[in-house]
Amino acid sequence: MRKTLVSLCAVAALAAGTAHAAPIDGTFNYQGRLTSGGAPITGNADVKFILWDAAVGGSQAGPVRTFLNVPVTDGLFDADIDFGVGAFNGDERWLQVDVRSPAGVGSYVTLGRQQIRGTPYAIQTRGLYVDDALNVGVGTTSPDEKLHVAAGDLRVDGDLWLYDSSGTQPLVHSYSHPDGKYWVFQNGNTGYGTFAAGTSEGDGAGFLSLFDDSTMFVLGLDADRDNVSDGVEEGLMYVRSRGAGGTGGLISVQNNDGDETISLLGGGSRLAGSFTTFDSSGSALVQLSEDLGAGRLRLFDPTNGYEYLEMHVDGSAGGGGLLFIDRNNINDIGFEVNGNYLGTESARVEVNGASRSIVLDTSVAGNDSVALPVDAIESTEVLDEPGVAGYASDSIYFFGTPLAAILSRTITVPESGYCFVIATGQANCNHSPGTTSRLYLGVSDTADSLPDNQDVLLKINASAGLGLWGHPVTVHGMFTVSPGSNTFYFLGQEDGGDWTITNMQLSVMYFPTAYGTVTPTVFARGGGDEPVIGAMSPGEIRGEQLEAAAFDRNRRDAELAEMRTTMERLSSQVENLQRQLDDRPPCRAHPPSGQGDDTTGEAVTRGGTDPQ
Repeated sequence: MRKTLVSLCAVAALAAGTAHAAPIDGTFNYQGRLTSGGAPITGNADVKFILWDAAVGGSQAGPVRTFLNVPVTDGLFDADIDFGVGAFNGDERWLQVDVRSPAGVGSYVTLGRQQIRGTPYAIQTRGLYVDDALNVGVGTTSPDEKLHVAAGDLRVDGDLWLYDSSGTQPLVHSYSHPDGKYWVFQNGNTGYGTFAAGTSEGDGAGFLSLFDDSTMFVLGLDADRDNVSDGVEEGLMYVRSRGAGGTGGLISVQNNDGDETISLLGGGSRLAGSFTTFDSSGSALVQLSEDLGAGRLRLFDPTNGYEYLEMHVDGSAGGGGLLFIDRNNINDIGFEVNGNYLGTESARVEVNGASRSIVLDTSVAGNDSVALPVDAIESTEVLDEPGVAGYASDSIYFFGTPLAAILSRTITVPESGYCFVIATGQANCNHSPGTTSRLYLGVSDTADSLPDNQDVLLKINASAGLGLWGHPVTVHGMFTVSPGSNTFYFLGQEDGGDWTITNMQLSVMYFPTAYGTVTPTVFARGGGDEPVIGAMSPGEIRGEQLEAAAFDRNRRDAELAEMRTTMERLSSQVENLQRQLDDRPPCRAHPPSGQGDDTTGEAVTRGGTDPQ
């Protein structure tokens, strides 16, 4: 049966209600007329409504709404459709209607799409969106506040007043002014405010001010402190006091218990330029001030008032900085740094203990620039002691015909020296009679080549019987190394037979010093047969012993000479240090909290409690 839609009417239902009635939702009423062969249909029909964003193709907007057993009288039917408020976001929409009649019989017939005009958009205003929670969006379909203005400016011509919930108490006032906009938070009196922000009358620069109960401002920020339009803007932050008893502006930082821990005070007896932090009892901890016209930082122990750290500019020797850290409360300096020692523009560091000292002095050259206690340097300090690196595996490695790395291990050494490399494992061969089984093994410092003396051969003759043959393997080599990372490899190559190896271990041992003659493992000499050597004679053995003794004697003589030089240098450094200590001026004063510095008369007292 052919069905055609001959009329379409979409109507938005409107209903009056009280101020507390439920808000209107996205439902609208649809009315249509169905005919078959030109005659109106009477009966029941199933009707589907689908919303699209294009006349053809496009994307579906909102859910499919299906109505079953819809009564049709003389061709007329209606349905209340709700695609959800979000489906109507201000873009064009087309409504597709699918019908089958009688209801539940056959397939649906699509009656095409019709563009929705203005009636369903009565629930919105063009550019204005209201979601289900009654949040209003201007320029956005996802408002997250009662009023959400997106991607644009909010313009108010003239004055803007904001009131409290009673509608009588002014809270905010924005008004036009010849020199700019001002925003004033009111305290109930419309004559003056407690907060103001805007542009100043003189130069148009921005400002922010907090007021007391009159027109006097006590805290503010100003983009140009002189408020003169001269092309020069100087920012200003000010904190003031007001009245005869005022002590100046106060910036106070407090801890969780309400105790003041940092204080900046603009008046009273506070000396200019000082800044002090305190503990909860009012004892000074840190002070920034001046000393002889230069900046000074001092750290105190609040339990006894002693100054244990001082850092200041040295104005007596051509500038530079000084740092002193005491090791006790009688002015004994434990650590001293002089950035411009004796005006030479060279740094000097002293570390002084009760019985020994260390001096680093860049004003002198060579070994004299460092003075250390006699027993200060051990192998653990200079990192030249022997060290090891190793790798172990109980996996099974299957050999191939190319030379390949079985294991590798990298060791990082501090200085040039020697590495002793040893590799072990259990080699196994599935041997077949009539075939000679060979396996070459060795250690190397390259992954693709074996030194001449490292191609150790395991061999099973062709006449040997069928079976699994096992051989323990140990290969080692001695290599010279340079400072930094050095990698060593356990290499193997199969030449006949079926070889594997397991229970493997690769160990690398570093030695910084040779105590005898070393012949390191070398690489291939260019091919040819290996040289043939005989057993060492007694004379050759004796010669090797004499060579080793001479090597050790020369090493010890060189070390003793270096030790004598070091002792002489240290003795000279100690004598110089003693002379400097004897020439030191009297001890510096360390005022306890609340006591004045006897050099500058500076007070170290708790901020906020100073007398006028």
